[in-house]
Amino acid sequence: PEPVPLAEPPAPPPEEPWQEKMERFSTDALFHALAHAGDRKEIADVLLRFLGQEFERTALFLIKGETASGWRAVWRGKEVKDFSLVRIPLARPSVLKTVAEGKGFYLGAVAESTLNDRMLDGLGGGRPETALLVPLLLGGRTVMVLYAEGGKRELQGRVGELQKLAGKASLAFEILIARDKILMG
Repeated sequence: PEPVPLAEPPAPPPEEPWQEKMERFSTDALFHALAHAGDRKEIADVLLRFLGQEFERTALFLIKGETASGWRAVWRGKEVKDFSLVRIPLARPSVLKTVAEGKGFYLGAVAESTLNDRMLDGLGGGRPETALLVPLLLGGRTVMVLYAEGGKRELQGRVGELQKLAGKASLAFEILIARDKILMG
C-alpha cells in the first residue's frame, strides 16, 4: 500500500482579543488565580482582568501614609496610560479619603472637587453617574482602594460581591507577605 502523507499540523489558533479572553474568566478561576498569585503585580492583573469584564472602568489605588497613588487602571479593556502618576493627598476631602479612613465602601456620585476631579482625570476623564469604591484592608489598615464604574448590572447590586472580592484580594496579599517571611529564614 502507498504511504499516507503526513498532514501538516494545524496552525495555532489566532490570538484572541483580550476582551474575548476575559469573558471566560469566571469567579472560580478568579479565586484560584488569587490563591496562586506569585507577586503583587499578578494579583493586580487578575483583579483587573476580572473587573474589566464586569465594569467599564476599574482601578486600583495604593494607600501609603497620607497619599492615594494610582497603581493600575483599565477603561473599556485598555490600560489607562500614566495612571501611576496620579497622586491624591488624603489630608483634604475626597472620595478616596472617605474610603481610606472610613474603611468602608462608597457608592454614589463623585462630587465635584479639586481632588475628585484630579482622580477622574487620571482615570481618563468624564464623571460617572455612580462609582463604587471598596477598601482592601491588611492588618486593619486600608492599603488599597478598588474603584469601579459602569457595567452590565447596576452597581448597587454589586457591593457585596466587590467586598468579597476585596477580602479575597487582601488574603492573596497576606499569602505573599507570609511566603516572603518564610523565605527570609
